[in-house]
Amino acid sequence: MNLQFVKGSVRAGTAGVPACTQRTQTMIGNTGSRGRLRSQHGVACVLVAGVVLQFACSRSNNLLLGRVESTAAGHRIEVTDCYRTSVPAPRQLADLPDGTKVYEFMPCRDADVLIRGGELIVNGTSYGMLKEGDVITVDHGKVLINDQAAFAKGQK
Repeated sequence: MNLQFVKGSVRAGTAGVPACTQRTQTMIGNTGSRGRLRSQHGVACVLVAGVVLQFACSRSNNLLLGRVESTAAGHRIEVTDCYRTSVPAPRQLADLPDGTKVYEFMPCRDADVLIRGGELIVNGTSYGMLKEGDVITVDHGKVLINDQAAFAKGQK
């Protein structure tokens, strides 16, 4: 892009103010290519954003809504208000001495879901025994089992 400065006319000063020169800026050249470049850049940004969102939003992790989901001990566990780009999978902890299986799902610092045998423990608080296939939801600190409010049974 070429810029050319052209001296304009000189105006006579008024009330003792000296005359000053005006400059006019004229652009010479094809400005259409800059518009196309800007348009192509915008399209590329939209495509990159789409790919990022595709990886950030899956059935197990929705970064936009802050919702993660996984399965442990035959129970689907959903946690809201959890904005992570990658979520650790549930893990099986060492069995208790009596052979009871223990599973932990901790997708966020403030959501620690433990299934000990059939007992549901969220953030150190027991919510009682689960039935086979129950769906657990930890929603902004509230615990739901099959979309029904679960009540704390005691600290563990």
